[in-house]
Amino acid sequence: MQIIYIFLPFILFLGLLTSYEDIKKGKIRNKWIVVALIYALLAYVAIIAFSLIKGMAINYTYFLEVSVNVVIALAVGFAGWWTNLWSSGDAKLFLAYSALVPLTMYSNFYVQYFPSFVLLINTFIPFFFYATVKILFTSLRVKKELFKEIKLKEIYPIAINLIWVMWLPRLIFSALNISLGFFLNFVIIFTLMITLRKLFKKGFFVISLALCALRLIFDYSYITTMQFVQETGLFLVVFVGIIYFIPKLGSKLFVSQVKIGDLKPRMILAESIYKKGAKYERATTAAKMKAEGKAIIASSAEGLTIADIKKIQKLHKEKKLSFNEIMVQQTMPFAPFMFGGALLTLLAKGNVLSFLVKFIYTALY
Repeated sequence: MQIIYIFLPFILFLGLLTSYEDIKKGKIRNKWIVVALIYALLAYVAIIAFSLIKGMAINYTYFLEVSVNVVIALAVGFAGWWTNLWSSGDAKLFLAYSALVPLTMYSNFYVQYFPSFVLLINTFIPFFFYATVKILFTSLRVKKELFKEIKLKEIYPIAINLIWVMWLPRLIFSALNISLGFFLNFVIIFTLMITLRKLFKKGFFVISLALCALRLIFDYSYITTMQFVQETGLFLVVFVGIIYFIPKLGSKLFVSQVKIGDLKPRMILAESIYKKGAKYERATTAAKMKAEGKAIIASSAEGLTIADIKKIQKLHKEKKLSFNEIMVQQTMPFAPFMFGGALLTLLAKGNVLSFLVKFIYTALY
């Protein structure tokens, strides 16, 4: 019997249940994540026990790869939550799917050490499709406002960061004699960049310049090659899209103005509130980055707490706020997209885009 039949019933159960609860209640309960992880663990223990009883050879390398994949999925999920890219519930659900989807389901597109990166790609494909459709039907006024807010001075720091971030992980892993594929290298670079940016805040740019200088000294021969230009250009397009354009797009397409008195727990602010003189202002994107460290209420993937709301409403009552409304992100249940990503992974046995390209090519030729 193929290993997928052991995990498929629970994948369907978890997907349907968490999607329903996320749509209806706006949350993913921890107990389902715990049950999923226990199920995955017991399933693999049962597979090993059955193999021992039957005298079958056990592929210990496979189970080692499963363990490494789950550990990396945990780290990526934590980094995504810590940097406010997604909620803790979404991060935990990704961990659960990473444990439940067998490695054989990545046979058409296997990313060494972290095959669940394919699951991540397949999760965001339906999400980006939805966002694209929404963009097409967005008013021309909103599109114009979006392009007016695009500033080159907000993009060039990303390019500066890439110069050293693309070098340091490769240098470290080469010293450890570990070979990284393109996609795992992408995950490490992205996680390192957003983590250090949040950790050091204002000092991050100074650190970036210092590390860039080190690369210019020790890696000058590679920087002057065309391969460096092509590689950096590719990553720059991807990172500018993820770090800059997608958040900016979301600030226009997936937000609504809410009166201070109507704020509710778990609402996700699209703006941060920070002190400016005797008053308190609100800020997004570049202004928000400058306000880091001074924000009294920051945008968080976990949403507002009761204490946050009381604090905001108290400031409003005391007339210390310079605004009566604040932008709130329109909550979108992410569990259905992740369930869709898991199903696409099972159907395509890898990256669904790669599968479609091969399918079309075979059909035509």
